Amino acid sequence: MSLAVAISLIPVSSGCAFLGLDRSGDSKGSIELPRVGASMKDICFRDMEGELICPCRNGAKLVLIEVFTTWCTPSVKRVAYMNRLLRNYGGFGLHVLGLSLDLAPGKVLGAFNEEMDPHYPLVTLSEDARAGKTPLGDLNIVPMAVLIDEHCKIAKVLPGDVRQETLVNAVSLLLK
Repeated sequence: MSLAVAISLIPVSSGCAFLGLDRSGDSKGSIELPRVGASMKDICFRDMEGELICPCRNGAKLVLIEVFTTWCTPSVKRVAYMNRLLRNYGGFGLHVLGLSLDLAPGKVLGAFNEEMDPHYPLVTLSEDARAGKTPLGDLNIVPMAVLIDEHCKIAKVLPGDVRQETLVNAVSLLLK
């Protein structure tokens, strides 16, 4: 049995690309962003060691899920932004997770982690998330920041390569 997957890479001005897929492999031609207000209470990911990480079970006031790929230059550059945000706001309750959309994360995340030195866990998609069956939707644009509030609800979605000031403003407002 073979599985064919079609990926449409459509350049966007504020990020790398849409990963415009549907389940049949046809290009979707549109994006579906994570739903603001949706509950993330039961969502968990696996880190590079296979340990379960559940964003809403760590006592954070705000969780920033940085959706990225290792091949996307804006995603790679944002590691330094995320490290700075964590250094500046970690003491106020911010946690950061890097959610890899790489198709073979086991092959690339170790080297990426060593070279880029993110100060936060890198996690991979569950099968449900790969199938678009979570509040995160189809996850079809990178980079993207998804902010989860202390009530485990998606509070803000920042798709594309937004300015660092935009990330800082969103984080500081949600931590108040």
